[in-house]
Amino acid sequence: MPHTVGELTLVNIAIFEVDGDPTLGGGVEAPVGSLALSDAGGIWQKQSTADTGWAPIKRKSGRMPAVAFSGSPRTATVVFDSPFADNNYEVFLGSSSDVRSLTYESKTTTGFVINTNASRALIGEVSWSADYDI
Repeated sequence: MPHTVGELTLVNIAIFEVDGDPTLGGGVEAPVGSLALSDAGGIWQKQSTADTGWAPIKRKSGRMPAVAFSGSPRTATVVFDSPFADNNYEVFLGSSSDVRSLTYESKTTTGFVINTNASRALIGEVSWSADYDI
């Protein structure tokens, strides 16, 4: 059962300022699923119980300008600079300017389509990121 503090549910453990193989301190191994941030800005995830079980999370991100959306409902296509190996990645969408339900569709190795689920024009850009499931 996850531990909770206020509204925060702790399912995985985040470890910061990693130097070498991340542990919880005192030589205690981090559990599988834990995340670590390297001092160089990389994000790593514990994939197995082996000491070498850490793997980098592959992330692509960007911003789609409002003028890139067209049609009814308004959509825009994200095209990655380089493809993922497959389409096993998670998409995260956000907009600080528009209150609407953003979704994605047509996810492929080379990108996806952002759907605003509305016909009215956007006010600002949509931020997106895609994290590859290792």
